[in-house]
Amino acid sequence: MTSKPSSLPTSQYQHFIPQFLLRNFAHPYKPPKKKDGNRRREEGLFRNEPAVHNIDLCETSPEVIETPVKQILGGYDYYQDKSKPIPEQRHIEKLLSRLESQASAIFAKIKKHFAKGDTEVWLTRDERNLIRKFLFILKYRGSTLHARFYHDNNDDYEYVDRKLLFKYMREKGFERPSDVWFHNIKTFAELDMDPQMKWMQRVTEEAYHDDAQWFISHTQKMYLAICAIQNQDDEFILTDNTYNVFEGPCHAIADPKTGKLADYHAKSFHEFAPISPKLMIVLRSHVFSVPEEDADPAVKACRKFWRSVDVDLRFGPETTSYLANLPVSKARNSYSVVVDGRLRPVPGSDGRRRADDKFYFRYFNLDAEHVNMINAVLFDTTLGSERIIFGSTRSFLRTLEWYLTAPCDVIKVVCPLVDDHRLTVVGKLAGVAAMLGS
Repeated sequence: MTSKPSSLPTSQYQHFIPQFLLRNFAHPYKPPKKKDGNRRREEGLFRNEPAVHNIDLCETSPEVIETPVKQILGGYDYYQDKSKPIPEQRHIEKLLSRLESQASAIFAKIKKHFAKGDTEVWLTRDERNLIRKFLFILKYRGSTLHARFYHDNNDDYEYVDRKLLFKYMREKGFERPSDVWFHNIKTFAELDMDPQMKWMQRVTEEAYHDDAQWFISHTQKMYLAICAIQNQDDEFILTDNTYNVFEGPCHAIADPKTGKLADYHAKSFHEFAPISPKLMIVLRSHVFSVPEEDADPAVKACRKFWRSVDVDLRFGPETTSYLANLPVSKARNSYSVVVDGRLRPVPGSDGRRRADDKFYFRYFNLDAEHVNMINAVLFDTTLGSERIIFGSTRSFLRTLEWYLTAPCDVIKVVCPLVDDHRLTVVGKLAGVAAMLGS
C-alpha cells in the first residue's frame, strides 16, 4: 500500500541575492586539520563546497565564519505566494530564476572581458536594459522590501505610504501588502523595455504607482558605471542589504509618540551592485554633470532644473555627495560621437533607438581610497542587515580598519534615526577587527 503524496510543498530555501553572484565571493571549503586549533569545522559544510567568509551581525560578539552559498542571504519560502493555489505558490521564485539566468550571462560577459585585461566591454541596448531591470529587482525583492511588505496581518504594515497602499489594494482587489509586492515583482520582471520607451506608460498603469515611479527613476535617472579595483590587495564587500543601499541626503522624521517612521525623503546620488570582490557596478545620478552632454546649453539647463527639484529645494543648495569625485563617466554608444567636446550623431544616423544599439562600458580602476569609501557606505548602512560577506580576510581587515579609524566627518550617516543601532554595529565590527589581529 503506497502513501498519498502530501498536498503541501516541501519547504525551500530561496535566495534574495542569487547564487550566481554569491559564488563570485566564494571559495572551496577546506575542513581544518585535526591539529589545527585556529580553525573550527563549520557545521553542514563539505570539502570543496562553495562557501563564503562572513560575519553574523546578529551575534553579540560576531566572528569570521564560513557558510555554504546554498544557505546564506535568503530564507525558507521567502517568495511563497499564499494567495495562490498550492501548485502555483512558487511562481515568483520560478520567474526570478528565469531572469537570473538571463542576467548571469551578461555578468559573465563583463567578468570575462575584465579577466582578459580588456579596458571596456560592449553591451547591446537590450542587455543594458536587462541589467538595469535586474538591479532594480535585486533591490525590490531583497530583505528590506520583504520586511516592508510580507505580513500576515495588514496592521503590521507601517511604511509611510500606508494610506496610499491600502487605497490601491482596495481599488485592485488585493487582500495583503504581500499581494502588491508579488504583483509588482511580476510586472517589473516581465516588462519589455522597448527602445521606443512605451514601457514607461505600461509600468505606470500596471504596477503600484509609487513603486512604478521608483522603477522609472532607478532605470532612467541613473547611469551605469563598471568599477574595478586598482590594487589587487583591495576588495569590495557585500552585505545582505547592499542592493538597498544608497549614498545621498536623507530626511527621516519619527513620530514622537510611537517612535515609528512618520515621514521620509531621500535623494540617491549613488547605488551599488557588487559583481565580485574585484568588480562593482555603481549607479550614478543624472544630477551630476556629463561634460559632453552639458556642452549643449539646453541639456545643461535641464540638468540644473532637475538638480534644483530633486536636491536643492528638499535638502538645500549646499548639499554635496560623499562620492562626488568618483572617477567614472557615462558609457559611449554606437550612434553618437564626441566632436570638440560635444555629442554629435554618427553620420547617417536617423536618431531612432534600436534594440541592438551598442554601449561601450569602460572598467574604471578605483584606488584604495575610493574602494574604502564605497565599503564605508556599506558598513555604515547596516540597519536591518545581518551579514557581511567578503572574499579574503586580509583585504576585509584592511578596509575595516580604514572605516573604524576614518575621521567622523568623513563617514556620513545615511539615516539619522539609526545612530543607536550604528553605534552597536561599530562596536561589533571593532571586536571583529581585534579578533583578526588589528
